[in-house]
Amino acid sequence: MKLGLYKYILFSSMLMTSFNSFSIEFEVDGIYYSVTNSETNEVEVTRVHAYEYYKNNIIIPETVSYNGTDYKVTSIGAECFWNFSELASVFLPNSVTYIGSSAFEGCTRLSAISLPNSVTYIGDRTFYYCTALSSISIPNSVTTIGKSAFSGCNALTDLSLGSSVESIGRYAFNIERLGRITSLNPVPPTCEDNTVFGSVNKDNCLLTIPKGTMDIYSTTYVWWDFKRMKESSEEGGIDDVEFDDVIVRGENGVIRIEGADGARVEVYNAAGMCIFSGVATEVPVPQRGIYMVKVANRTLKLAI
Repeated sequence: MKLGLYKYILFSSMLMTSFNSFSIEFEVDGIYYSVTNSETNEVEVTRVHAYEYYKNNIIIPETVSYNGTDYKVTSIGAECFWNFSELASVFLPNSVTYIGSSAFEGCTRLSAISLPNSVTYIGDRTFYYCTALSSISIPNSVTTIGKSAFSGCNALTDLSLGSSVESIGRYAFNIERLGRITSLNPVPPTCEDNTVFGSVNKDNCLLTIPKGTMDIYSTTYVWWDFKRMKESSEEGGIDDVEFDDVIVRGENGVIRIEGADGARVEVYNAAGMCIFSGVATEVPVPQRGIYMVKVANRTLKLAI
């Protein structure tokens, strides 16, 4: 009798464990979600309905409701938007902390993505072969960038690495056109090997680093290969930026553009909102902070 009761309890326990291991997937407005934590009601975006494939822009909400329960979107699943060649822009909410491997791989029209300051991990090949990306700003929340994360992004010319980036996987930024890199971490991120910036011309690429860190960057593996290295004027900031004949600087609440010769200027705040679009040599900003400035077909990050 006791043995039979033991077997029954064991079987019931195994059955419940097996049942709980199955994730719940549901669909809202053409986007599929999988529950990753039933106690905190967290979900991951797993795939998109076929008709969404033809949409140029996709907005991922911060929360979704299903069967009377509100769920928080905290991750983008592996291969979620893999090879979505028509996708031009994606909005990710500030609730997302994790972007899985190959999530946006092969999105060849993806030219605009604002990574929220909540993401801590960017997986392997996440943006592999996103050939329309010309600039990327890794937020300060990110600690890890996976292997080949941005490899094949042949249009990428400007890269900003946030202050918390600790490790970068091999081939992460293996592209030839990258002409400017800004690292905001006073401790040089650990590079898996010398392929991290494998195809970058380290003789010409300008590396801007935090004030007072020249000695450590110039003696750290991989980083020591960059011949054009300069410190910013403020710790954690980015001072005057120069490319070709255009100089962009920020001072006294104003962004100043020199040598643009009437080129269109666009200024975006840290939330990705455009606060100015037009022709100007001076653009006042509402407050101190980080701004993205697009001018003369180049995009850069500026601290005011």
